[in-house]
Amino acid sequence: MALSFACALGHAPGILAWREAAPAEQRERLYQAFGQLRIRLDAARLDCLVLFTAEHWANFFLDHMSPYCIGRAQEFAGPIEPRRY
Repeated sequence: MALSFACALGHAPGILAWREAAPAEQRERLYQAFGQLRIRLDAARLDCLVLFTAEHWANFFLDHMSPYCIGRAQEFAGPIEPRRY
């Protein structure tokens, strides 16, 4: 199987719950970049998507910080912060 798409993305905590905390210009640049990423991801027409993510506080805590976790569902609920949009 060939690698069809790769990217790296970081974000601040509460990116959806507290979106108004960022200056409007910065927020719009970020959302435009996310839009471009979506276009590229859709264009890759992937059969399978493998994500490497740090679910450090959302799903684990210091007493159970697994070195890796494999999710096998068709979709996952999130984020854990309240959505305010």
